[in-house]
Amino acid sequence: MAAALWSAGGEQDLVLSVLSEGLAGERRFQRYDALRTIARTGTGAAGLLPALRGLRQSPEKSGGWVAGTLTVALWQVGRDPDESVPALLHAWSEHWDNRPGAAEAWARTVSAAAPAVPLLRQELASVRRHDNTRGRGRNRYRCADDERLLRHGRAVIAAVGS
Repeated sequence: MAAALWSAGGEQDLVLSVLSEGLAGERRFQRYDALRTIARTGTGAAGLLPALRGLRQSPEKSGGWVAGTLTVALWQVGRDPDESVPALLHAWSEHWDNRPGAAEAWARTVSAAAPAVPLLRQELASVRRHDNTRGRGRNRYRCADDERLLRHGRAVIAAVGS
């Protein structure tokens, strides 16, 4: 609902209220959906930074594949590399589904992406990137994510170098 409200130019306070409820949701998909919308909202969701930071401090609510969406939202809203880069590094190792989003975030903040270069080099050198061997039936949908990971990973490595 918040994504539709935001896209339609809805009242910002109402959108942020709905997103805040989503962040507090008991189910991961509620938090995931809210985080995706918050990331798209960007700095317009700055009022939710305390809630995002609080969620990050709660591993049982922000672990696994939610960690990547959370860290991308932190970056898009807060634009603070000192906060976002360590969170992205954690999300990278937390779940393989987080890697394309993390690579994209690093590509958008190349000046702070140097710590990610070894991870990106290792991932790009892998024959089976982005969990092509461990998935449970979703492998055919991972091609676009893998291409996104390659594109952004190469861009970071080209910009940062060694």
